[in-house]
Amino acid sequence: LRDPPSSATLPAAPATGGAGEAPYAGEGDTGVHTVFSAECNGYFDWQSLALRRSFEASGMAGGLTRLLACPADRVEAYSASGRLSLVHSFVHEPASRYDPEDYYPSYNKPASVAAFLRSPSGARRSAALFGGFRYVVVMDADMVVRRAFDPVALGARAGHAVGGAYAYLVGTENGLVDRFLPAPAPGANAGSPRAYAPLARVGGRV
Repeated sequence: LRDPPSSATLPAAPATGGAGEAPYAGEGDTGVHTVFSAECNGYFDWQSLALRRSFEASGMAGGLTRLLACPADRVEAYSASGRLSLVHSFVHEPASRYDPEDYYPSYNKPASVAAFLRSPSGARRSAALFGGFRYVVVMDADMVVRRAFDPVALGARAGHAVGGAYAYLVGTENGLVDRFLPAPAPGANAGSPRAYAPLARVGGRV
């Protein structure tokens, strides 16, 4: 794995282009930058490393930034452990606990993207490290990049987002059920885990 670029000394962020353009896209920039949301724990660390490795191996253009939801009182210890440098990261307060009565980790994803785009230490810093960009690819930590792709070729343009349409956990056959669960006995309850068809699938685009 390549070491992520250091943010200790940063060049000036790209200047804003024409009226209405984002401050992380200089005039004429047509680049892409990939982000993914994660939390500061071991479960997300190994996923982050796998995604980073696949991103680099794919030859995907632009840079990769981890949008890291990490409480302020844990950032120092997480950084001291060396794990903050696993992937270039933008750290933000978790949105999952914004309302104590409505804990939901998935709130982190939209909140982190919004914070990344608005914060001077977010998109502008990533643009300074990796080059200006006009398109942002949003991924999940448990995804991998199989090959490089061009958002423009897929139809992305100003004011028009592009995404893959697939139902939850309906995608490619992966054989995990056969590897890890015993075959059902004759006449087994159709509601048993072994007979639950979605366990044999993963969500994705191939």
